[in-house]
Amino acid sequence: MPLSQLPQGAQTFVQSMRLWSFAARHRHCVVRTVMPVYERLGAADVLPMFDELMTLLAMAAWRPREVCCQCHTYAGEAEWQLLKVLQACHREDDSGAVQALNGLVRGPSNRTFRRVAATYVQMMSELGLPVCGMNYLSLVVSE
Repeated sequence: MPLSQLPQGAQTFVQSMRLWSFAARHRHCVVRTVMPVYERLGAADVLPMFDELMTLLAMAAWRPREVCCQCHTYAGEAEWQLLKVLQACHREDDSGAVQALNGLVRGPSNRTFRRVAATYVQMMSELGLPVCGMNYLSLVVSE
């Protein structure tokens, strides 16, 4: 699925992850690099949660994760895996989040990562930038 078909919050997360990774690799200030994305959406207060997620991932990952460059229109494997974690947090599915993080983040950091991810998801949702679509809704025809 192209990134353009994802909800705005998911697109923002992937774009921010790509910018953050680029900045970290090139030893630029990651917050200054990613801030314009969140400011443009009126979500600057969410940036510290995002930065904490990425820092946890960088420190607690089993191995370095490949993140695509900005020009890719599809999410890479690690990006999809992290989106699955955010979606599980959105559904308050703790076991789903644990499963999605399996093999990504070391055990002791898993719980902290889920807590920060849940806070990030909640803050984005409150700003009208959900990371999940509303695929659980269905049309009901009244007679």
